[in-house]
Amino acid sequence: MSREDGGEDFFGCAMQLVELPAGAEAIIVEATTGNFNTAATDFAWDTNPYIDAAAFTHSTGNTNLDVDNAGDYLAMASQAVLTYEGVTRAVPSAKFRVNTTDNETAGTASYNRGTDNAGFAALATATLLTGLSANDSVYFRNDRLGTATGSLINGSGGMSLGRLSSLFPAAPSSSIPVLSNHYSQMARG
Repeated sequence: MSREDGGEDFFGCAMQLVELPAGAEAIIVEATTGNFNTAATDFAWDTNPYIDAAAFTHSTGNTNLDVDNAGDYLAMASQAVLTYEGVTRAVPSAKFRVNTTDNETAGTASYNRGTDNAGFAALATATLLTGLSANDSVYFRNDRLGTATGSLINGSGGMSLGRLSSLFPAAPSSSIPVLSNHYSQMARG
């Protein structure tokens, strides 16, 4: 839903479901506690609804998701501020971090004009994290933006990682038949 100037509401939705292959290396973590703080903070995850323990290491309550295999990863995360949080001019912001380096390819934030509050402000983002090494740690780093000094209370959130080579089949090898003999015979013939 998008609310535009003048109060008009625009609705739109698209949903796609894709079954992951049996050998998919993936992890999903969630949280219903924690805060968006006024300084960059790695977010802690309460539960592991799904973890491929041969491909990832994570303990509930920790901020890091450790990849056990080198490769390129699809990273997705979303979070929403608790309904009626009421911190004026404050909005959540977040981005991914690998080890000690913020990932600048994807981040998210929103904007509140005037003296509005953050009542159920939400964010979602996704990116490719390329060239990860085994034992790299991936984090979702939060900020609370705005002029207020308080933290925003998380209402819900989730993060998932999947190693690309395990999610998508390898491209088929293609062999294009050599037709030069055929063409030369046609030209003579």
